[in-house]
Amino acid sequence: MAHYSDLLATNYKALVSQYLAEDVPSFDYGGYVVGEEEQEAVLYMKAEGVLAGVPFFDEVFKQLDCRVEWCHKEGEYIKPEGKEVMARVYGSARKILLGERTALNIICRCSGIAFRARQVYELKKAKGFKGIIAATRKTTPGFRLVEKYGVLVGGLDTHRMDLSAMVMLKDNHIWSSGSITKAVENARSVCGFALKIEVECQSEEEADEAIEAGADIIMLDNFTGEGLKVAAKNIKERWAAKGKNHFLIESSGGITYETCATYFCEDIPWRLLHKEYCIKYVFDRNYYLMLITNLKLVWFELGDIEKIKTGAIKGPNIEIEEEEELIKLLIRLREVLMDTLDKCDVVNNNQVDKEEKKLNVLHWIFECELVDQVSTDDSFISGPDILFDEFMKPSLCFTNHYCTQQGTSTDRIKNDLLSLDTLSLLSNQRQKDNIPHHEKNLIVQQPKQDLVLKQEATDEKNKEEKEAERRRELEEYLQKKSKRKRRIL
Repeated sequence: MAHYSDLLATNYKALVSQYLAEDVPSFDYGGYVVGEEEQEAVLYMKAEGVLAGVPFFDEVFKQLDCRVEWCHKEGEYIKPEGKEVMARVYGSARKILLGERTALNIICRCSGIAFRARQVYELKKAKGFKGIIAATRKTTPGFRLVEKYGVLVGGLDTHRMDLSAMVMLKDNHIWSSGSITKAVENARSVCGFALKIEVECQSEEEADEAIEAGADIIMLDNFTGEGLKVAAKNIKERWAAKGKNHFLIESSGGITYETCATYFCEDIPWRLLHKEYCIKYVFDRNYYLMLITNLKLVWFELGDIEKIKTGAIKGPNIEIEEEEELIKLLIRLREVLMDTLDKCDVVNNNQVDKEEKKLNVLHWIFECELVDQVSTDDSFISGPDILFDEFMKPSLCFTNHYCTQQGTSTDRIKNDLLSLDTLSLLSNQRQKDNIPHHEKNLIVQQPKQDLVLKQEATDEKNKEEKEAERRRELEEYLQKKSKRKRRIL
């Protein structure tokens, strides 16, 4: 099993040698007094804490030809009653005393940092904070490795170890360069693709400039807890609307153990605000169908009887037994969807690693999967097909046949008109056994022969009748939806 000590390269032994040399640069007068008689020393813990720094402690006495036996494991939280024996050291009296103070300085400092890190970790866990808490580079000269090691044992992140580990552009770098954009460009030209660039920002405007310039981490400096929450939400939502979510948001300055809880933001998912996506739906007697797009990706869900029953139990704890109950529930769900469509956000499922894979949408029952984007099988309907047939084509139809004549209602219409051919094709496959799965993405399959026959049947329709029918549907739709504000894509 891997242990934190496995992270240490051989250079830590040289550090220990330097620590010993610093403490005894010439003669060991006290060692002369006690001599070489074999002795045993006991390490006690007198206050609660987390044991950390064991490999450094061991190396001190290894270099002095002593042996250490531990009674507790590194990383263990201990709250002693009185004194708790932690370890025993065996060796000559002179050498034990030669390493005593150096070893105690290391173990006490490292354990103290680990204990504080563990307290912060437990606070984060208790508050349900999903973010990362990291240490700064404000370490004791010559003792950084020990202190960062203690942070890891305590359960927090070390952040960058040194100036070479990551590029951090602070106010002085920006001032010297002339702008955030120029500073990021200069840094990227030498650090390459492998290193991240972090930019210290004093405002949302500076954060926007850093993101536009290609920064990987946006550090909001000296914000209050409430100010951070507002700024983080605004920045994420503003850039999600532009299709950019490559960056992390960080906060620093004035954050201590006593104040850190006020900086804990609720998990802010990448949001596709209602002004930036389009939802289309079909509700029947025993199933529903939803399509969602942000004009780049398409999410899809087909809910059959079993899925609806499961969602009803998991959500509002409704047990459906009769078909009539199911019909009533679907009608109610449709009403809820209609009532909340203008207000809703499409929110990424926090349980899914890749934010583009799955969405929780509008209500307890909707949990859309990303439709396959690249399908090599013609019998599969892919994301681009649905995007064109269900959203682009109706939009063009609306623009060409209605807006040019009326020219007044584009702000009231959201293009959720159904392209009936494709939706019918999808909804006909609603039974569970007919829905194939590929990498957990719901993809609807239709035999090639059926697709050909359907296309031939469509081609035989009289074009004038079809256009008249479409115009009639549009007029009915507009009359029905005239009171609801929609935005055409």
